[in-house]
Amino acid sequence: MSGTEQHYLVLCPANPAWAPDDLAGLVGSLCQCGLIGANRQPGLFNTGPAYLELIAYLGCSPQIALGEAESATTIRLNGPFDKPEFRSSAKAKPRCRLCWQTLALDKFPVRSDETVTCVHCKISSRAVELDWRRKAAFGRFFIEISNVFESEAVPGEALLDALGSATGQAWDYFYWRKD
Repeated sequence: MSGTEQHYLVLCPANPAWAPDDLAGLVGSLCQCGLIGANRQPGLFNTGPAYLELIAYLGCSPQIALGEAESATTIRLNGPFDKPEFRSSAKAKPRCRLCWQTLALDKFPVRSDETVTCVHCKISSRAVELDWRRKAAFGRFFIEISNVFESEAVPGEALLDALGSATGQAWDYFYWRKD
């Protein structure tokens, strides 16, 4: 990592208004499927025994640090929050879902229901409806996997299925660079 940048693969419910009622039950499901291991501190876990089966790293030589070292990959359960929060990399440039043109936003929306008007086709959309190109999302709950650079890894179908079974919700993912 360069400087203080931190890179994450973030899993989130496809419905940004949803959050788990039973966090302990979700933790149990994540342990059972093997995504998370030992608890480092409340809400922060080491990777579990099936981590590399559930997260597919792409490319010819990804740098994967597993174990208990301070610099090792961790998994943080972040939330639930009272209302959907926005997580975004500084370079996120959404596209209009009607004309697919890139939107140059003066500022990022802070609410999922905030209206954004496309300068190209003049259609207004809620911020949550824009195509954020896997660089941002709204949600009340996030599973943040550290030390994953953008497009370096993707959640496997087995992980998304396990999350769906445990929560009754469809799940998605995005990449977040926290400066």
